[in-house]
Amino acid sequence: MFYSHVGDRASLVRVLAMAARQNVGLRRVEDFVVLSSPAIPDSVTMLFDAFEISKSPEAKAAIAGGLRFGFAFAGPLPADDAELVAWARKWYEEHRATYVPDEDYSVRSNMFSADGPEKNSLFKPR
Repeated sequence: MFYSHVGDRASLVRVLAMAARQNVGLRRVEDFVVLSSPAIPDSVTMLFDAFEISKSPEAKAAIAGGLRFGFAFAGPLPADDAELVAWARKWYEEHRATYVPDEDYSVRSNMFSADGPEKNSLFKPR
C-alpha cells in the first residue's frame, strides 16, 4: 500500500477501514502494520483505529482476523471481534515499551509457514 511508504497514517487507516482483506496476495492485513513501521510511528494502532471507524463487516472481520493471528502468542483471545480489538489495544498499550512490530513477521506468518500461529508473534522484544 502506497500510503504506508509515504507515512500517510490517516489515509491508510481509512483504506483499511473500507477495504481490509484477510489476505492480499501472500500478505496478511496485519503485515501492512509491519511494513509501515518505520514510516508510521505506532503503526499497530492503525488496525485498532480502522476497526473502530469501519462500517464494513468484511473489513472488520479481516482486521480482527489479522489481530487474532498476530496476537495468538499472547494467550487466549476473546472470541468476539470488538472485544478482541479492545483487548489487543490494551495489551499493546501495556507492552509498547518492551515490544515492537517484528519485520520478519511476514516471512513467518505466510500461509506456507510450518509454524503455527503461536509462533507467529506480530511483535519482538525491543
